[in-house]
Amino acid sequence: MCEYSDERLQEMIDVKIKLNGEWFSENIDGEILVEIKPTCKAKIRVKDITLFLQGLEKLEYQVEENRKLVWKSDENKALQQEISIAGDGNLPKGSYVYSFSEKLPNGLPGSFFEETTILGKEIKARISYFASCVVELLINREKESQFVTVHQQFEVFEKVGDKLAKNLFASRINQACGLLWKISCQKDIFCRKEACRFYSEIVNEGQISVSNIDVKLFQVLYLKTPNTMGGTPERIMMEICKKNYTGVLSRCKDMRNIAFILSPTLPNYYLYPQTTNGTLIRTEFVLRFSLDNLVDINVPIQIVHKQDIRVRPQNVGSIILADNVKSNNKRKSKSFYGEIEDYETDHFKNPKDDDHYHEVVSLEKKTGCCTLL
Repeated sequence: MCEYSDERLQEMIDVKIKLNGEWFSENIDGEILVEIKPTCKAKIRVKDITLFLQGLEKLEYQVEENRKLVWKSDENKALQQEISIAGDGNLPKGSYVYSFSEKLPNGLPGSFFEETTILGKEIKARISYFASCVVELLINREKESQFVTVHQQFEVFEKVGDKLAKNLFASRINQACGLLWKISCQKDIFCRKEACRFYSEIVNEGQISVSNIDVKLFQVLYLKTPNTMGGTPERIMMEICKKNYTGVLSRCKDMRNIAFILSPTLPNYYLYPQTTNGTLIRTEFVLRFSLDNLVDINVPIQIVHKQDIRVRPQNVGSIILADNVKSNNKRKSKSFYGEIEDYETDHFKNPKDDDHYHEVVSLEKKTGCCTLL
């Protein structure tokens, strides 16, 4: 049987893929629509229908006005599934619907797009997915594709130490200024625009007050190019948002909740950058807590698209950003970011659930304490 040209085939048959949603995490589902047009005079027989999900990473550097460098990853075929066809495949004129619902593979990097300029280079980084259906006919084949947004699955994160069910804890010390700072939170995975709350405990033994507490959210983008393959990826750090709080008095212990909305000024668009880990492109998020630049605590967090997730009960325990070695009643540790820190072994808990909780206790023996609410 002779094959028809693509133009002639389009006059006979129409193939479309319809997805049941704007983005997918665990499963991808939709319909493949096949129409044998009224003008078709040939006998149409479908051999098979195959659904594909393919991914591609792309980096683009605009180094000069009319010159850019482009790198692409190998096309990743994440899913290939044949769709069952009833009967012998002979299709009279009319419309036909083939439904599908397939589980996505675990560990797929989330869809991603970022456009920024650094050191005079305009950079575009993208992780894209597209779903395709191929209808094999005796006379030829017809193909249709559509872009798909994939968000990382919560289950992938939960397998890494069950982070959703444990506390996050970090601390820093500046012995020269007499400052000790502890930060804790019930989790380190957040959704965009989520209300976050961290418990802060600061001991200021110095004679000078600290004027400001700053909290900044950074997106850290790691890019692998042919120049960095096998080595250290290019690292780009971008500030997303910043919050400022009142400082700490001298000779006082300051206990408070630091509460804020995660990136409130950014649109809640489903393609907004999130934590992802691809071949060429990897992105992370860091919260930086700072006391007048005298003490800095960098807390890595993960940001994901909000999903309907089954929340499991909390377990006892905490995630410590350090390798701890006990010594007397204190732990001397090498922190997550390489600095030396000392802090007590007893794990402290948030005494109040109020976002505005703030208590200040004087370290002077003859002075009482004051509570600010």
